[in-house]
Amino acid sequence: MSIGKAISGWRSADLGTRLLNHLIYEHESEFDFVRELEDRIILLSERLAYGPSTFAIVDEVERRGIPSSGCIQRAPSFNWAMAAASTASGRR
Repeated sequence: MSIGKAISGWRSADLGTRLLNHLIYEHESEFDFVRELEDRIILLSERLAYGPSTFAIVDEVERRGIPSSGCIQRAPSFNWAMAAASTASGRR
């Protein structure tokens, strides 16, 4: 695991803990989950993501079925904006 993924994981866990504490104990009255998600998690994830040219190479390797011996892993796609909006509005 790369150090970037580890940091992203720790930040996600910390944000999840803060969200639970906010919902259960109402510790942080100024807590804004969507802002925190965007500022702390999404921006870091975008910085760690493949650039456009590398993404195109990975996409082509997968499309052609070229063996990559596990050195190329595509991150699962996830709609961060939709998740943040549904969490902020209380939907799941």
